[in-house]
Amino acid sequence: MGYFVTRGPSTPSTHSITLYPPIADACVIAGDEADTNFGGSFILLLSNRSYYITTDEIYQSYDPERIIGSSKIYLKFDLTSIPSNATIDVATLGMEYYCPFSPIERDVFVFYCSDDAWTESGITWNNAPSHEEIPTDTTHIKRTEEDWWGMGSCNWDVTQDVRRAIQKGMITLVLEADLSGIEENFYIDFSSKEKQVGVMNSLYVSYTS
Repeated sequence: MGYFVTRGPSTPSTHSITLYPPIADACVIAGDEADTNFGGSFILLLSNRSYYITTDEIYQSYDPERIIGSSKIYLKFDLTSIPSNATIDVATLGMEYYCPFSPIERDVFVFYCSDDAWTESGITWNNAPSHEEIPTDTTHIKRTEEDWWGMGSCNWDVTQDVRRAIQKGMITLVLEADLSGIEENFYIDFSSKEKQVGVMNSLYVSYTS
């Protein structure tokens, strides 16, 4: 699968670039799935409990002896198309989601992770690198009763994270849903790079060099 870089209009010193898809992406799921790798799945899942995934399907477990916990999404982008001495002006992570339950309102956080050594085919909940405790940014996902399809797009400001990572030439970002005060089961899913069509999950960067 090819990886693409699209460059927007620029002035002599200001440039913009959209990096897509991530060079690696995977979700990790706690509980009985904590040692399972989901890197080959078409799905990136955020859920609170009871859901697990296969290559292209989401399932809910009704087995009372099977414990399935919450999940996170790990994304890795290659930054080497940007000069390492560039000044990062704006960086935005953009994702498209599907939210099948109605109604739902959830905050989704993005965190910076300094450890880029994880691999798509090897990462699990138990071996995933830790990330910052304080989120870099938050986006609010809301689906109403009238929103039949439950599809949409969301963005996070990750400017400070790209500034931290630019000299490494690589960045890892982690997504996690706010689970506070929720009792019902829910999930939000995003398409992984194995399924991505067009610029679905991307990192837009405007920089000066």
